[in-house]
Amino acid sequence: MSRIRTLGRTRRRLGLASALVAIAGLATFAAIGQAASPAAEPPVNSSAPTIEGKAQQGQTLFGDRGEWAGKRPIDYNLYWQRCDQNGASCANIGGATGNRYTLRGADVGNRVRLRVQATNTDGRVNAFSQATAVVAAANQPPPPPPPPSGGPAGAIKLPSGETSIPDSSVSLPDRFIISRFEFSPNPLRSRSETITARFRVTDTRGYVIRNALVFVTPLPYGWTSQPPETLTDTNGWATVEMRATASLPRKAAIVMFVRARKHGDNILAGVSSRRLVQMLVALA
Repeated sequence: MSRIRTLGRTRRRLGLASALVAIAGLATFAAIGQAASPAAEPPVNSSAPTIEGKAQQGQTLFGDRGEWAGKRPIDYNLYWQRCDQNGASCANIGGATGNRYTLRGADVGNRVRLRVQATNTDGRVNAFSQATAVVAAANQPPPPPPPPSGGPAGAIKLPSGETSIPDSSVSLPDRFIISRFEFSPNPLRSRSETITARFRVTDTRGYVIRNALVFVTPLPYGWTSQPPETLTDTNGWATVEMRATASLPRKAAIVMFVRARKHGDNILAGVSSRRLVQMLVALA
């Protein structure tokens, strides 16, 4: 009986030893398999993206994705982002992809940067260019040429050297021109501030027009109050005021449809003129 017990213990010890050897072999095989697997090589940006071009409304910026390393092939996607005036709070601009972007009115007073997203089978990485300078507004059109010698009825010589005439002295084929505009403040940074908009009316001969009727429609409807139709002064300027409503977004552009017309003319005909302009909103 004692011999049988001894044989049983011996068999159990041999079985345990065999199991340990088998486990060690599997562990060794797994370690060898891991060592043989290639290391992951996601994209690595070795030279940051860059932007070339003038930071001014209407100008086109050109982006370069920079230099990248990593497992090939690498797929690149370029996105343009609008940042605040300090280059922070950046967000993608809707529809602005690719290596070029034309600056818009909404960019004025802000900065723009390029985001490059590189993707391969081992990962996805983003890199960013430096932000541009603060985007400037487009240049105002040059002043109209001086009027010819003499002048129509009611002509007044202004200290500036320009000639002011009443709206009644303009007839077809001559027409009104909304030649200049100004906003204060621009951009709007508080809903409590009064928006003052000024529009200057001249005609195709270069005369400054007084007593013209100017009507401004702010869009989208409901973002600001609706100013009444206003007369231009001796210098050809019409001034209107608006107040922002609670519906005005924190970051936006208020578009204004401006119409200048002559007393007694049909609003859609005659010597009238129209122009679309916009001012920026960047509420604090």
